[in-house]
Amino acid sequence: MISRVALIRFVTEQLGLVVGNKVKHQVAIPDWIMTKQAYQIACLRGLVDTDGSVFTHRYTVKGKPYTYKKLSYASASIPLKCGAHSIFKTLGMRPRLAGLYDVQLDSKADMKTYFAVVGSHNPKHLKRWGN
Repeated sequence: MISRVALIRFVTEQLGLVVGNKVKHQVAIPDWIMTKQAYQIACLRGLVDTDGSVFTHRYTVKGKPYTYKKLSYASASIPLKCGAHSIFKTLGMRPRLAGLYDVQLDSKADMKTYFAVVGSHNPKHLKRWGN
């Protein structure tokens, strides 16, 4: 049987996770995650599923309306945001740093790559991507 204390000790001592507020501590993605692509994909999916959004970008040029899907991941932890940006790039996407806290995927090709390679377990993201 695993106790809560033993679990916390394991994730902090063995996995390098930090207990407490991720913004206050300015946490980063642990180095061991960056060593294997499968870990990077799972980490990015978890970050975007919890702190990301899929939205429809709308604009008009010469009276003609255009719409397409974009993805945004936001974190006030700068090292976490930079780590996510790095993983997007490693996976062949072209992320854009938007403002102080956001990383965005702006192109249709990058959105297709994201959902084909990384995917999502967030029903809201899947619904917005599918519609």
